[in-house]
Amino acid sequence: MIFSCHELLEFALIFILLVCVFLPLITQIK
Repeated sequence: MIFSCHELLEFALIFILLVCVFLPLITQIK
């Protein structure tokens, strides 16, 4: 599967957003 630069950038931004949202939740639970 070949990703274009734009798709890769979008995926990276979404991944960073998810990490920023879920990381505090996970640390609160533990």
